[in-house]
Amino acid sequence: MQLLFQAEATGRSVSDVLTGGDYALSDGPLEPFASELALAADAHQTEADDYIKRFSERWDMRRMPSVDRSILRLSVCELLYFPDIDASVTIAEAVVLAKMYGTDNSSGFINALLGNISEAIFEQQVFCSDEFKQAVAAVEKTSELDADEQSTELDTAAQLDKQTDKFNASGTNEKPDEQSTEQTPTNDTPDSQAPVPADDEKEC
Repeated sequence: MQLLFQAEATGRSVSDVLTGGDYALSDGPLEPFASELALAADAHQTEADDYIKRFSERWDMRRMPSVDRSILRLSVCELLYFPDIDASVTIAEAVVLAKMYGTDNSSGFINALLGNISEAIFEQQVFCSDEFKQAVAAVEKTSELDADEQSTELDTAAQLDKQTDKFNASGTNEKPDEQSTEQTPTNDTPDSQAPVPADDEKEC
């Protein structure tokens, strides 16, 4: 945090401050991880600032104390690029730094802001992960298969309905034909045996 603060105060990059050997640390030499984190925070400052601006709606970053900005940038970078470190640990360390070097309101402000940012980063990492994409693809594939099966079942049912209707229609048409072939008993004399009227009995 002190390294970021000094870099911002002098208008130089973290790398320049480190290689120049003119940085001043109150707690002695810089540990390798601290140097790595500070360099990452400097390299990804624009992205960290975007998150800070997005979630500090009523606060202009230029109005924030320089110490608060440095703590936030360092912490957001850690949340983004050091996933092995639990978010709760990152936020707790930021609160400790805020109480040590910030104002009376710094710790509460930083705690709330980093809490919201960490949730957003977590959701983004989950939605962009390969595991999440594979899970979504599997669900979509299952839905497509279910839709195809349902469509096939509907087509089969429709074909059965057509065959049933055709069968019923065929049975209705054949029934009158069968009845028409039946001979109804009658007392009339067949035409071939009808008596031929005499000449004087023929109609004019």
